[in-house]
Amino acid sequence: MPEYSIAEAAIINRAAFDAAFGGWSSFHDQLLLALRFTTDGPSAPALEADFQLAGGYAEGADGCFHATSQYTVTLRFHRVARVTLSDFLLENIVGELQLASVDPAGHEGRSVAVTLEAIAGCGADLAFVCAAVEVLAVLGPYPPAA
Repeated sequence: MPEYSIAEAAIINRAAFDAAFGGWSSFHDQLLLALRFTTDGPSAPALEADFQLAGGYAEGADGCFHATSQYTVTLRFHRVARVTLSDFLLENIVGELQLASVDPAGHEGRSVAVTLEAIAGCGADLAFVCAAVEVLAVLGPYPPAA
């Protein structure tokens, strides 16, 4: 599992994610389903992102690995700034979700740099800084989509 420079304590409600997946993830080969920006509440401006994550894999008769279950995970990023987004498509396959600690003095008071890179040619690239990362929901497991 990759190492992250953001302190584990900085991810609010991380225990909900860890309970489902056994630890934090790079989100590699998972789907970004939706992005929502909001100006309501104390964490505004906020960005919420929905992901579809596989709960496990098993080798099929075809020799390929297939998801055994799926979850929908919603992350909320508090007090976002400096947002850049490109190529949000019908299907957005994550290459990696990176969270890094940064000096708030140089980043409009925000202490986390977030980079979401898509698999080449397969969807959204997203980057911003924020004050906090929160696991808002972990729904599932569900049977994998056919």
